Amino acid sequence: MLHAGELLGSGIRCNVVSPGPVDTPLLPTFREQIGDDRIDWVLSHSGRAATPDEIAEAIEWLAVGESRWVNGHHLVVDGGYTSGLLSGWVDVANAPAAKVTHVE
Repeated sequence: MLHAGELLGSGIRCNVVSPGPVDTPLLPTFREQIGDDRIDWVLSHSGRAATPDEIAEAIEWLAVGESRWVNGHHLVVDGGYTSGLLSGWVDVANAPAAKVTHVE
């Protein structure tokens, strides 16, 4: 978010949108790369994958109108999954990634 401060005087705002899983043609490839178990685990906590329109609405909100005072913000759009990780209602000890063992 360094650019948010650098560009402040020019009227340019810098924000980031980080979506969770999104129901697009790319999702099956993402599943192959990360693993079905990990994607399904995230979806079990967020309820479902986002639609492209839901992500676009967040981007649109940042781009125009009422968000004109938002600068240097990281907007997570994942149905609450990250909030669950940070607040503890998502038990990361049961995450598929937590079950990976180190192989030498």
